[in-house]
Amino acid sequence: MYYHAKSIFKKLKSIFIILITIAFIIKITQTPKTAAKGASQGLNFCLEMLIPSLFIFMFLAAFIVNSGISKKFQKLFSPVTKFLFYLPGCTAPVIILSLIGGYPVGAKGAQTLFLKKEINKEQLNRLMCFAVNAGPAFIINIVGTLLTKNYLFGQILFLTQIFLSFFISFVFGIIAKIKKREFYEKKFSDTDKNICLSDSLILSCVETSKTIVNMCSLIILFCTIIEVIQNLDIYTLLINKLKLININPATSKSIIVSLLEITSGCFMATNLNAPLIIIAFAVGYGGICAHLQIKYILKNTDFNYLKFCIVRFLNGTVTALLTFFILNNLPEKYQNAFSTLKHPILISNSATKFGSIVLICFCIYFVLSVNSHMRTKK
Repeated sequence: MYYHAKSIFKKLKSIFIILITIAFIIKITQTPKTAAKGASQGLNFCLEMLIPSLFIFMFLAAFIVNSGISKKFQKLFSPVTKFLFYLPGCTAPVIILSLIGGYPVGAKGAQTLFLKKEINKEQLNRLMCFAVNAGPAFIINIVGTLLTKNYLFGQILFLTQIFLSFFISFVFGIIAKIKKREFYEKKFSDTDKNICLSDSLILSCVETSKTIVNMCSLIILFCTIIEVIQNLDIYTLLINKLKLININPATSKSIIVSLLEITSGCFMATNLNAPLIIIAFAVGYGGICAHLQIKYILKNTDFNYLKFCIVRFLNGTVTALLTFFILNNLPEKYQNAFSTLKHPILISNSATKFGSIVLICFCIYFVLSVNSHMRTKK
């Protein structure tokens, strides 16, 4: 009976995917400029925000492990990380970089640690429950300074995220101790050979370049999807249904887009003058697009994606509630500073666009050159 029901569910799922795909094809054919606009928006996000802010941190996360530097952190930080998070010391740099880098940075570091057998499956999944954060470049500079024109809001949001990250890691560490999970810690010896500095640098750059290209492709795809669905009848119908339960269109549109892609969601929330807690939720949740990026990075590991999604949704909800509480309990002199913008925000004329294009070209050339060299060597 169970297998029969499972088989029916798979067939219905396949039919649903086919119908959605056909609907998108028809809509894109009818309004090709809409899809082009979304793709252009996604490309701008990648060139102006994603690549400049993420590339170096993702490279460092991979380089620290590939070069063997994580072994030094093992000895230095192991007592601290074991006591606070019930994790080995080699995870310390990954945790730190996840707080200042961006959503996929922690995943990249965790993946490298797992493949090097420096952490086990349980530790990987626990690490990915809290080492997933938006960096200060996005929260403080983009959300705080550019979008809401409120640097204090960006700081509050960033500190709230750090607090929740440490709280989740501490709680999950206690649960692991109560359940008597194995504390796995790879034993390093002085005879262990490290990859030479030049090889580890090249390897880390190749890994990061491939990951960045895949991430950008996914973001462009999601921005295109968001632009297209806003012109679908089902989208309008959903917005109207939410109005019946006293959720205004600005809030409902912002929530829907934030669930899909965080950057688009934050921009829409600002442009539509939606409540600031929507932005707080988006930052805490991360968006399905970021989640799929992380899932792709961890595809060769025993990653528990369902557990990850549940924790991220709860994290987004608590982030919104904490932000709401803080904003409503600030001293009166700060209260007037909190208001969303009345005019649209546009991404244009960024000084980093040209640099990002050059960086992408160098990444592609670098990957192709290394692969060609490896084939010749073989």
